[in-house]
Amino acid sequence: MASTAPATSRIDSLRGGIPCSWRAEHMPAHLRSTEGGVTNRRGQSLSGDEDTVARTPIILMGFSLGTLVSLHAALSHTHAVQALVLAAPAVSAEWTLALRVMTWVIKPLALLAPTARVVPGVNHEWICRDPAFMASYDGDPLNVTGNVTARMGEQLLNAMDAVEQNREVEQPDSAFCATPILFMMGSSDKVTSVPLAQAFYARIASRDKEFKLFDGPFHSVFDDPDKDAVFDHLLAWLHARFP
Repeated sequence: MASTAPATSRIDSLRGGIPCSWRAEHMPAHLRSTEGGVTNRRGQSLSGDEDTVARTPIILMGFSLGTLVSLHAALSHTHAVQALVLAAPAVSAEWTLALRVMTWVIKPLALLAPTARVVPGVNHEWICRDPAFMASYDGDPLNVTGNVTARMGEQLLNAMDAVEQNREVEQPDSAFCATPILFMMGSSDKVTSVPLAQAFYARIASRDKEFKLFDGPFHSVFDDPDKDAVFDHLLAWLHARFP
């Protein structure tokens, strides 16, 4: 994958420390029906190589809401995943009074007005401590900086509930718990909840799991001024399991 946009700097930082023997120059999930390559809205050139896929371990990494997608993908067992990395995991929500009220109205709203932007979005000021990154973030057309739609709010709550109800994470002999898993969060993350992530982590009966809490960073740990420590820890964790 070749990236040109500032918002993809975290990918470029990670690529430099990955050995070519297990680095995939592709995004197979996005290129399943594409031969050659495509260019996305950020201007990234993406290419696929089926031969490389067969030789490369699948390390599934999600950030923020992407961790919820990653967990559902890993628990579906559609693909054989060799490791799972969850950064700033959004696995549950704090059940405030406002959220409890919202659950009563979100289903009819999602049905009658699915695109209505009525669900509060991310607390913008707690995304990242780096002003330069925030300028890039605000200018990225793929980022949602305001309220999200009723349908998205409903689907997020449904997805979180499905993960909460899944008992495979608590079964030591399950395929999920046989997969190495790394949680990474900033101690000052106020977008997702550190205590809720730690509670979910405690449920996981994996034989190889780690929860790494970095002192200081906000939500976007890969873009923090101290991001080198985050990448160093991630690469050391990966190299220990995939020499």
